[in-house]
Amino acid sequence: MSKSWLVILVFLPAWLGVPGLAQENRAAISFSDDAVEQAIRAGRKFLWSQYEKDSGHWAEYGDYKGGLTSIVAYALLSAGESPQQHDMRQALEWLARIDMQKTYCLGLRCQVWAVLGERGSEARSQPAMSDWKQRLSRDADKIIKSACHVPSPDGHWDTGNGSYSYECTGKPGSSGDHSNTQYAVLGVWAAAAAGVNVPGDYWELVYNHFKMTQCDDGSWDYQSGSSDTGKGSMAAAGLASMFVAYDFFCRERFIDVGYDPTPQPIRAGLAWFEKNLKIDQAITLYYLYGIERVGMASGYKFFGRKDWYKMGAEDLLNTQRADGAWTPRALDGDDLSATSFAMLFLVRGRNPVLFNRLEYDGDWNNRPRALANLTRWMSRSFERDVTWQIVNLNTDVEDWHDAPILVITGSEPPEFSAQDVEKLRTFVCQGGMIFTVNEGKEDAFDQAVRGKDGLYARLFPGRELKELSPESDIFSCHAAIKSQQKLYGVSNGIRLMAVHCPGDLPLSWQTDARTAAADDFNLAANLVIYATDRNLRHRGTSNWPTEKPFEPRKTSRIARIEYSGNFDPEPLALRRFATLMAQQYRIKLEVEPAHLGDLKASQTPLAFLTGTGELHLSEQEKAALKAYAESGGTVVMDAAGGSEQFADSAMSVLADVFGQANVRFLPEHSPVLRLPGFEITSAKYRRVARAHLSSAKNVRLWAAYVGDRPAVFFAREDMTAGLTGYSSYTCSGYEPATAFDIVRNIAFVSLGYTPPAPPKK
Repeated sequence: MSKSWLVILVFLPAWLGVPGLAQENRAAISFSDDAVEQAIRAGRKFLWSQYEKDSGHWAEYGDYKGGLTSIVAYALLSAGESPQQHDMRQALEWLARIDMQKTYCLGLRCQVWAVLGERGSEARSQPAMSDWKQRLSRDADKIIKSACHVPSPDGHWDTGNGSYSYECTGKPGSSGDHSNTQYAVLGVWAAAAAGVNVPGDYWELVYNHFKMTQCDDGSWDYQSGSSDTGKGSMAAAGLASMFVAYDFFCRERFIDVGYDPTPQPIRAGLAWFEKNLKIDQAITLYYLYGIERVGMASGYKFFGRKDWYKMGAEDLLNTQRADGAWTPRALDGDDLSATSFAMLFLVRGRNPVLFNRLEYDGDWNNRPRALANLTRWMSRSFERDVTWQIVNLNTDVEDWHDAPILVITGSEPPEFSAQDVEKLRTFVCQGGMIFTVNEGKEDAFDQAVRGKDGLYARLFPGRELKELSPESDIFSCHAAIKSQQKLYGVSNGIRLMAVHCPGDLPLSWQTDARTAAADDFNLAANLVIYATDRNLRHRGTSNWPTEKPFEPRKTSRIARIEYSGNFDPEPLALRRFATLMAQQYRIKLEVEPAHLGDLKASQTPLAFLTGTGELHLSEQEKAALKAYAESGGTVVMDAAGGSEQFADSAMSVLADVFGQANVRFLPEHSPVLRLPGFEITSAKYRRVARAHLSSAKNVRLWAAYVGDRPAVFFAREDMTAGLTGYSSYTCSGYEPATAFDIVRNIAFVSLGYTPPAPPKK
């Protein structure tokens, strides 16, 4: 095994420009959540293969004792390794006994203690790990006291440069570098985020240090003033540190609205990243971890139009070795440190995103750290690391779906173009939720959003924004809300598509008033539970498939049946179904609206009828439905959202049209459910459906028969929301994958298409 990266970093100044090691040729691996999961699993296996059972930790070298074990333990714990696992417990106990004197080591050990705190009850159940916060506080205090400064007589931090050297003994140094400083700041940040008290003037000292040492091009070099242009790894160190410091010492500045949320040094650093960020096999894994820190600290999903996580993940997916390790590049030391850096990028950058904050032309960022504080609190409440992002209207809607909720805030009337409104509507129709919040003491934003000609009137014509009653699930699905905070919502009969709050919730989040304003935090948690039913997606993933060119094997029309009622609560459900059929089976489905009287089985062999309220069809519509079925047409009916009103009335309509004796439960051996190669032998239901079904294992379909042919398939449980692909706290029906499988098989049969047998697994 080569020397530890912690020792190698002694030579950092000479190596900052050295390219990474060449990688062996291989077929390119595209980004996917499954591919990332497999890479993380292989990385974990490699790191454990290097564990030294006799000593109870990983190999260590020289004066940097504990540093390598800290970064490996940090990576493994972040990847979900249990602190109660025997070997991990041994390593943690060994780490606790080490008297560390090096900045890198202490900064990394702080991350370990912080992760234990994030793991909540799992860590507290072990006496040897229950004092993680005391350990974190001691390490952070040592780091704080080691900052390069000269204490003033009154104890403040107003003299000195605020940097760190390699030594971290609890006594002030005289000069340092940005690499050591980054790890010191990250250690103190972990402590502050865990509730350890950090002097406010410490953060100002750090901020001013990086402000004074920024290069002319907006980046940073290894040491202050060493050049006019910096290096990528040090640009990441400087910008991440500035965001962290600014977050804490300027928190109270944003109690009032109207302040510039992004000071000039941070703007310059972001501009450098937008212009210069390039991720390829030449950059070091040390730098890649720094990029993840910038992305997480800033909240930005994109630098310009560059999706930093997808770019970095694809690099790592294509450079991982067969044994699960990553080969060190220039600054990365040995296999253990390189693999740990890679793992930390993949794991911590992958954390589920709860909120996307919309960046638009206006005062969208009055409370710049509100969502950072909110999601930090939620990580502890959910005992699972979660995060937030900033997205811009210039990016594709499909890239917004790794977060279930799009947050739009402001104190002034937002000005959205018709194109902007269409993007927002598309996001909602693809399964997302919009959450608008008024900021400040005035109500200009509030009125512009919910006024007669406001944002919601433009977004959802024909659907009313209504005040939510205290009985709404929003006020109770996770925590009981005791405050009288008003909320308004727009519903499609299945779910709330949008929620509006006229009160300034972000003020509580910005000031981190989690105790004094507990309901403001709990209300946001309720929104997440309502929108996801705890089914969170990882960063970079989406429920919405991307449409791609293909050569169709078969082309056909399908129709959404229009009638007098809420006939199309999810306007893009069939479009998503058609996209998946194109991707997976090369079947081109042209989706069209149609009245029953206009349907012709020869032209449109498959049609869909759904609703959320009582179904009323005229005698002419009933006759047209019967004629369509008797001429060979097939109809898929479902109670959208699991509406009992629709289900009961639809059963009556079917009995009236086809005769009670011809409406029967579809048997398990039906050809639709036993299609060769596509058998559906079990079903997955949403939580609400499972709660009221005596057996939630098999597909439950009714059929209206024309002779021996089931011409109408009817589900009392929802399939419409399932085809749209989102999770829901209130929807009673099939999980999206099961809903798709059922409708896919019906489509195969109704279109007279024999699909190629799927590959054997």
